[in-house]
Amino acid sequence: MIKYRSDIDSLRGYAVIAVIFYHFKVPFFQGGFIGVDIFFVISGYLITSIILKEIIDKKFDFINFYERRIRRIIPILFFVLIVSILIQNKLFLYDEKIDFYKTILSIVFFVSNLWFAQSGSYFEPDMGNSHLLHTWSLSIEEQFYLIFPFFLFLIYKRNFTLILIVLFLISFLLANNGGILKKTYPFYDDFAFIKLPSNSFYLLPTRIWELLAGSIISILKIKYVNFVEKISLQKNIFNILGYLLIFFSFIFFSNKVYHPSIFTLIPILGISTILLFEIENRFWFKKILNNKIMQNVGLISYSLYLWHLPILYFYIDYFGPKKFQIYETILLIFVSFIFSILSYNFIEKVFRRKIIFKRGKTLIVFLLTTMLISGICFYKINYQDFKKDYPKNINKIVEEKKYYKNEFFKKCLSDPSKFISPKNSCVLGNKNKINYAFVGDSHMGIISKELDNVLKIENKGGRQLTYNGCLPSFELKIYNQPRYKCQKYYNELISFLSDKKNIKTVIFYYRWDLYYNGKRFNNLEGGLEKGKDHIVIKSNHHPENFDNINDLNSSIYNFFKEIKKLNKEIIIIKSTPEMGWEIPGFLAKRLLINQNVDKNFLSIDKKLYKKRNYNFNNFINKIQKELDLKVYDPEKIFCDEKRCFAFEKNFPLFYDDDHLSSLGSKKISVDLVDFINEKGL
Repeated sequence: MIKYRSDIDSLRGYAVIAVIFYHFKVPFFQGGFIGVDIFFVISGYLITSIILKEIIDKKFDFINFYERRIRRIIPILFFVLIVSILIQNKLFLYDEKIDFYKTILSIVFFVSNLWFAQSGSYFEPDMGNSHLLHTWSLSIEEQFYLIFPFFLFLIYKRNFTLILIVLFLISFLLANNGGILKKTYPFYDDFAFIKLPSNSFYLLPTRIWELLAGSIISILKIKYVNFVEKISLQKNIFNILGYLLIFFSFIFFSNKVYHPSIFTLIPILGISTILLFEIENRFWFKKILNNKIMQNVGLISYSLYLWHLPILYFYIDYFGPKKFQIYETILLIFVSFIFSILSYNFIEKVFRRKIIFKRGKTLIVFLLTTMLISGICFYKINYQDFKKDYPKNINKIVEEKKYYKNEFFKKCLSDPSKFISPKNSCVLGNKNKINYAFVGDSHMGIISKELDNVLKIENKGGRQLTYNGCLPSFELKIYNQPRYKCQKYYNELISFLSDKKNIKTVIFYYRWDLYYNGKRFNNLEGGLEKGKDHIVIKSNHHPENFDNINDLNSSIYNFFKEIKKLNKEIIIIKSTPEMGWEIPGFLAKRLLINQNVDKNFLSIDKKLYKKRNYNFNNFINKIQKELDLKVYDPEKIFCDEKRCFAFEKNFPLFYDDDHLSSLGSKKISVDLVDFINEKGL
């Protein structure tokens, strides 16, 4: 066995605390996810040290190695999975259960990193997947454990240090492709496999450099042990520097920092320095940081890592999303510690002893257990009808999550992945009375199905002219998103409207508040919209030189003037509220627990809605008289004097956090057509 280092347990303690604080949104720990990177380097260091020592001593045995890994990782992991299966059976909706069992299946076969990679970014996971999201890092380590011993065994008698350094550099460059280099369009544009940031985050080829960093440190310590041991004072200074780099990363990194990338070298250098230059026991710094408390936290760090996220998200499932009070955060972290202490003492420590399973039997028991769990998951996914276990009203709400997938929208919604020219646009309502143009982004697009029904009833017709993600302008574009063809679409739109003399009125409906703020919505009550910032700039500008409000105003104003030159009336639909919550899922779960849901559940402060829309509304007020704009405000449908609401009569008004549901679309469509009639248009 290699020499025990208590400071490594302390480092594990700091790493797991950082991860927990990040997930619980404790202030100043927005970079806490770096704790996982610390674990990677430590794992690479320890595994390489163990294998090399046993190879040197001619005691290395593959079966023994893999049995140790199984006893270390699998028992508590499978126990957490089983407990999670039992709890989710009471709290999950039918669509979430299918994805949950698929997640379990990916975990037991060590490929959950691949499963989560196709689900999106780590920083914006789907709620149904979040409970076990953290297992992606276990899959990375397990994949490393599967291949690395064989690889090291094969190259040991060659120049294996150089080989590992070359692999480290290759992996690091690949990680940068998804982190920094990809941002300089079109560099590596043909590397589709690792172009996506989520792939860079989740895949072994773009993460193995961190594990190899630990491996290289292990080799350096063995090869240059005398040199490392001699430099006493420098060793202590390097160690202090290493801790500072790690703590700096915990505090100053965030999801806005490209990761993994060259920036990730900061904490990796920190942990590598600490591992290489072991601090002296008599040094005061070690006595402070490497204390008994953090060592004990490090001992239960694996259990703590596994338990904290299911506990957090099952709590949210039951009580609903909200901004946590301090006592709730403390309580949930405390519960995580209690579960972890118990599982460490009664599961981890017990199964690490060889007396539980003799040599060879550990692998057999592991394979049988894996087959049992995977068999149950396969049956649940393919043969169990979860839907029948829920009331019809709950299933109807759940189905709203996929409202946007309705066949009606597939042929009519234009977006960066499917450009539909205005001349090929869909007709809404009466095809023989096309007097209107319904222009907008996805917010206009998503009401088109219900709008089509209302227009048919009113014997009216119009063209659906929507392109997702863009504002009406000849010169605005989305920063750092060349896939958006905003200018192309709106140039074609003007030509189209110029030719269509029968179209007398153009109705504009956009998510104005997003474009005018550039930031995703935060309702300040615990609801934070998923996704990256959506920044609109002029074609010849850079965000740093961009006068956002004035440039947007002037560009949109010029476009409106072009519409007026065509002798067409203009109706402006102001923004509908953004909620910050994924409405259908949380509403359905609350109704399962309590049919009497308070109307304020999932609502937002009306003042925040007003503030978010101030710049656009102020702009419209200034030009309304000059351009003879007709302004329709949907506020009355969704808000009272104080709050803006997410549902009506226990049915969601939104199918996600900002797009209207079938009910929301119907209400605004009916009210809009009434408004058109009132104005005599």
